[in-house]
This record gives sequence, structure tokens and C-alpha cells, in this order.
Amino acid sequence: MRNLVLSAILWSFLAVGAVGQCTHIGNASVSWPNNYGAGSASLDADIYYPAICSGLNAPVMPSAGGHPVVVFLHGWGKLGSDYYRIGRELASMGIVAVMMNTARHSYALMEEDAKALFGAINTATSTEGAFFQGTMNMSKVGLMGHSMGGAVLALVLNESPTAPSKNPGYKCALGIAPVNPSLAVANTVVTVPIGLVSGMGDTLTPPYLHAIPYYNSLVPADGLKFHYKMDSAATHMNLVGLGQVDPIIFDRSLQIVSGFFGQFLDDQALGLEPVLGVDGLSELHLVSVDRQMVVPQVWSDGDLRVGSQTRISVAAEAGFAGLIVASSVASPTQTSVGSLLLDPSSAVPLIETLIVGNRLDVIITVPALSQLVGTSFAIQGGGATINEPFKLGSAISFTIGS
Repeated sequence: MRNLVLSAILWSFLAVGAVGQCTHIGNASVSWPNNYGAGSASLDADIYYPAICSGLNAPVMPSAGGHPVVVFLHGWGKLGSDYYRIGRELASMGIVAVMMNTARHSYALMEEDAKALFGAINTATSTEGAFFQGTMNMSKVGLMGHSMGGAVLALVLNESPTAPSKNPGYKCALGIAPVNPSLAVANTVVTVPIGLVSGMGDTLTPPYLHAIPYYNSLVPADGLKFHYKMDSAATHMNLVGLGQVDPIIFDRSLQIVSGFFGQFLDDQALGLEPVLGVDGLSELHLVSVDRQMVVPQVWSDGDLRVGSQTRISVAAEAGFAGLIVASSVASPTQTSVGSLLLDPSSAVPLIETLIVGNRLDVIITVPALSQLVGTSFAIQGGGATINEPFKLGSAISFTIGS
């Protein structure tokens, strides 16, 4: 009964106002054959993954349907193995991190290798008897890059009619201290959610020459685009844990990484809180966050527990916004305002209002009643976008804890 329909009794108790961690991390070095037809003959990478026990070649932690995957593209002159701190952070989230070790000094080669890696990952997880058999979910593969890699990810994802080949299947992308890709190829069209992170202390790729024109050139077609710009304490290297690491700056980068990929690959409730939420916007080193919404995004600032309050937020453009609640998520139901992702038989409006800014915040208070522990339900957001006056957005699920 707990997990079927959110009862009227529960809603009389709820006062409304306007990625899990993995203990053990394994690592492996691979040299996969390149069957893409272009790029390096061998696709070398260091891989960090959720494991049964920690260590080299430790068994991968089983996961129904496979773990999400992030392919990491390094900066010029670097290797993916140099960014082991990021690899371990992704693995701790339950994500398989494939850290590219090829194309050290070539934008063109990196683009080809990144496209080839998508197919190589598919082969690795679908081959009978392979070490990674059944461990990676090919419907949840994201792309991340630093510096040169941050530019190349736009080339890999490019859906322009003039692009030599299309996005092989990456679902989202995050660039940190990126080079402006228009310096290599003009008119890139990226049709997946994408975020950029930069720092005013970056003298190698200063934001006004790189991240800012990069962001302005992107025409988002799904989810959102954002540019999270930090002050002079954030440099080209410390944003990704290289050089003289500033723990405050690097920690914020890791939180953005965790939130972004948690939102778009792993259906995590906390999602965009480190980027667009109270947490992200209260960062002491933050200069500005630019963002545009194509699909409204919903997240929370924590889990729901008896005797506590949780904030549910929806990112949208200024205008009409709201939340819908139901017993559970379900197969999408097409409507005139987008896809309803909730069980239509139990879906009811929770709140609907006009917002002046770009976020609707709703506080849910759960009474300290033990009988509520284990109650499950789901919430979907909706709101104005850059293209439409109202559109249904993403959804998250909750189970009330003790």
C-alpha cells in the first residue's frame, strides 16, 4: 500500500509552501581496438568504476541495466590519467569514468577518438565474457572535457548539417575551462543538455575569449545550457584538481560534476542544486550563472525524511510554473504541453503560480510520524521555456525515510 497511491491522509500531513555514493572504487587500464574507421588505432583509457572491493581490476559492482558512463576528454598535452581525482569522484557516484589517454596534442584526433570510444564502450559491455560485460548502460553515456577537451566535446556532439558525422549517442556534456570550439570549427549545433564552468583566474583560456563566446554560440535543443563562472581564485588548473589544487574551488567543480551528471544520467533528486539551487548560487567565489531552459528541470535540496523539511525546485524561464505529484513515474504520456512522466491515474497539481525569476521553490514538511516511512511518490516540474510559454519538464521520485 505504501508504494501504490499517495493517500489523502499523507497529503493532509504534508505542509507545502512557495547520484547514491559508492564505497569501493576499482580502476583498470584498457586498450580497446578502434573499429570506428578514424582516429587512433588503439583507444587507450584509464577507467574508474564502482566496485565490489577497491583496487586495480577489482570486480565491477553489479547494477541492473548497467551503470551510467562519462567519457572524459583531457586538455592539450595531458592524459586522462592525470585527472584521476575526477575519475574517482564519478566512480564514487556510481558512474563508470572512461578517462581518454590518446590524442594528446590533436583536436582532430581527439574528436575522432571520442566518437570511436562510444562504440568501443558498447562493445566492451555487450561482449560475452569481457571484463565489463553488462556493466555499462549505453542509454546513459555523457561527455566531459577540460580545456582542449572542453572544446572538442562540442565538435563530437555537433549536429550541424556540415558536420562530418553526428553525435554517436552522448546524452549530455560538461566543459570545464574550455577552449572556444569556434576557433576550430564554426557553427556547432549541440542538441543535448550542456554546461560550462570557467574561472576569472584562468589566464590560458580566459572566459571572455573562450567560455563566454562558447556559451553564447550554443543554441540549446534539450534540457538546458548554463555557464557557471567563478572569480579569480578559479584557475585553468585548479578547477580540475591539477597544479596547486585549491580545495574550495575544486570541491565546487566536483559538486557541479556530481549534480550535472546526476541530473541527466542518473535521475538523482539533488541534481542541479550545486548549479542553479541555493547551494550553487551561494558559492563565495561565484561571479555569475547564465542559463537558458529548453525543458524545465526539477530537483530537491535533500531527501524526504519524517520530521524534516525539503525544498523542491523547478528551473524555468520567467512566467507560469508548477509541480505535479503522483504515486510514481510511468511511461511518458504525450500531451499538448509535453510528456507527462507520472502515473496519469494518480497525478494531481501540487502548486501552480507565476514566477518572476527563473526558479520556483516549494518547501515540503513531513511530520514526525513513523507510519509515513517508506511512502513513495513522484513529482514532475513544468514551466516557461525559451521556446514555449509552458512545457512539462523532468521528474524525480521520493521514498520518505526515517
